[in-house]
Amino acid sequence: MKILTILTTRFDINGITKVVENNYYHLNKEKFNVDFAVLNKPNDRFCLEVVKNKGNIYILPQRMSNPLKYIISLLKILRDNDYDAIHVHGNSSTLAIETILAWINRIPVRLAHIHSTKTKYPLLNLLLKLPFLLTCTNRIAVSNEAGKKIFGKNFNLLPNGIAVEKFYFDEVVRLTLRNKLDLTNENKVLGNVGRFSKEKNQIYLIELLENLLLVDSNYRLLLVGEGELLQNYIDLVKEKNLEDKVIFCGSQNDVSPYLFAMDLMVVPSFFEGLGITLLEGQASDLKCFASSNIPVEANVTSSILYFDLEDKLKLEKSIINTFKHYPIKREKHEHYNILLNSQYNIENSIEELEKLYLSASSNKY
Repeated sequence: MKILTILTTRFDINGITKVVENNYYHLNKEKFNVDFAVLNKPNDRFCLEVVKNKGNIYILPQRMSNPLKYIISLLKILRDNDYDAIHVHGNSSTLAIETILAWINRIPVRLAHIHSTKTKYPLLNLLLKLPFLLTCTNRIAVSNEAGKKIFGKNFNLLPNGIAVEKFYFDEVVRLTLRNKLDLTNENKVLGNVGRFSKEKNQIYLIELLENLLLVDSNYRLLLVGEGELLQNYIDLVKEKNLEDKVIFCGSQNDVSPYLFAMDLMVVPSFFEGLGITLLEGQASDLKCFASSNIPVEANVTSSILYFDLEDKLKLEKSIINTFKHYPIKREKHEHYNILLNSQYNIENSIEELEKLYLSASSNKY
């Protein structure tokens, strides 16, 4: 089965990219031949994996700033290749652009995969909803909330699978990285992994750290990722004289050592489709705090503490109380074992995706 996977967001350190990468690395390449159409060049490791498996990577013009060039380029790719299916990833009904082009080219299977509960383009989302629903043959969502927001009903829930075994907590790795980052045993490290953008709301963490430092000077904040607001946050940290308290770690292909180095994960997002970083945090037996905007499906281990973004004082008290039991023990790997046996283990979720591909294909021929 020949499939074109289309990313409508940048191939970067973000939730959609993680899902696409995890799925491709574990997909049965003998059954499925996958090409990719993306907005920017993926990392070298991924490119080598695709080439090794006789796939192609097409770099498209920017979708929103050059829509006409984007459409022409994608149309050519679809016409020049005999695809059985497209699998397009995004956050709204604007995926109609891709599903309509595939429909025009008589590609029988058109899977639309929604990854978020909100969209940056609400008006376009509304205008394109009908043609989108009419031209996508298979509706997929990462959570019930994300699916209901875009599809309304009649969609498949496909868990965001992670390579759980990568997140088996390792004390040696933790201590090695903490030493490299000049973190002592006394430091209480809050952490976050995500793109620096408005919806991820990392400014909340900087303000949270400021307040916690009034109670205990040992608090630190470890931030992993890149994004359009990164420099703004670096400048803000300098302005607040917190350079020695906040550690910007940049983009990391393997975030597991950074999760091991953290003591708590705090995710203050305004919205998430699921929150894949929370799955990784739980798999590494990291205590996680998440805003109440994040779907409950993320709470696989029933251990996430949800908080109201408007009640920062309550969150501060919860964090302080958690550290009363410091150091937090993670050696039992209890949450790791739960994730290992869950639908969010990539070994299990990839089976569901492969079944979906084959089922969709058999229904169209």
